[in-house]
Amino acid sequence: MGNRTEVFLALNATVVAVEPQEECLRILRDRYKDNPRLILIDKGLDEIEGERKLFVSNANTLSTMSDEWIKLGEKGRLFEGCTWSKKTIVRTTTLDALIKTYGVPAFCKIDVEGFEYSVLRGLSKPVNVISFEFVPEFVESAVNCIRYIANLGKAEYNYSEGESMRLTLSNWVYPENIIKILKNLPPGKGIVGDVYARFSMK
Repeated sequence: MGNRTEVFLALNATVVAVEPQEECLRILRDRYKDNPRLILIDKGLDEIEGERKLFVSNANTLSTMSDEWIKLGEKGRLFEGCTWSKKTIVRTTTLDALIKTYGVPAFCKIDVEGFEYSVLRGLSKPVNVISFEFVPEFVESAVNCIRYIANLGKAEYNYSEGESMRLTLSNWVYPENIIKILKNLPPGKGIVGDVYARFSMK
């Protein structure tokens, strides 16, 4: 809905926002009008360019392209009261393709409800700083993401809880440290947030 876009536009950054849902695109266009520093891409992100099925939630911020996310949701283990009864086919692009067009980002936020690993597999080189969402009930997805990022280059990690945008750890840690921390977070306690990875770009 543009909460992070708001932050980066306020910092005088150029924002490339990728959004496959028409309703969310309408909100973003209305919220930011013709701001020349916001580029809206009406696609989803995946490991390859093409098409993908999008499961649309009654809470559109929880829509996803992840079958595993849907299975958890239908078992009542995620986001009580949410459904994903509508399906649509959306076009997809990759992080590599976006970088080829717009350049290497200073910061890349991935917010795709359980589909993070597939999005990261569309990235073949380090990009300064990356963040992606995690939930303890779906921790193995976060572990896969961390290990994939570690294979791209040397990086250190931190995390934030909820929408605080505040780092939880006083010091950045290595891959196995952040994996251990995330695995020890208790499921069912409402602890969700973002993992941050920053690369050494020297």
